[in-house]
Amino acid sequence: AEAKSDDATQLAKMRAARDELARLCDIAEPQSEHLRVLLAFLMSVEEEAIRKALDVDRQVEARLRKLESIAATDSRTVQLRLYWLKSTGKEAEIGDRLEQYVAELESKVRDDRQRAQVYLVVVRMAGRMEQHDVAEYWARKAMELDDQQYRILIAPLIARGKFDEALQLALKKCRE
Repeated sequence: AEAKSDDATQLAKMRAARDELARLCDIAEPQSEHLRVLLAFLMSVEEEAIRKALDVDRQVEARLRKLESIAATDSRTVQLRLYWLKSTGKEAEIGDRLEQYVAELESKVRDDRQRAQVYLVVVRMAGRMEQHDVAEYWARKAMELDDQQYRILIAPLIARGKFDEALQLALKKCRE
């Protein structure tokens, strides 16, 4: 009986916290930071019973769409979408989402140096999602534009078991 009481108390506290955060977001033009905080809160709920009681999946999807409508090219927005894809078992969509992100940003960059910076951000995002093949792809593209970015390629190579290539790349750059 005491365990059920504790569960009910925890659910009530979680619901109250969600509702408080949601009030900041349920206005005509919510601040993107408020949406990010609410999303981080909702995404952190792990217990299945509480997730269902709070309707987490539906709420996260709706809030993510709202956030993407107001801050689509913000890397924090994209990172939240990637975490959501991964946590819902949709890892296969991560590479496509990162390609969309690059396409959105490439139209705004003025030169190859900026383009390489976009690729580096994507490499880091892919790495955090353990999408090392995607990270390697974008790291190679960054190196095509700026060969000083070779360091960013080493981690995905190692993560994919390409130790010899990572070592040869590091040694080559050390000898230059």
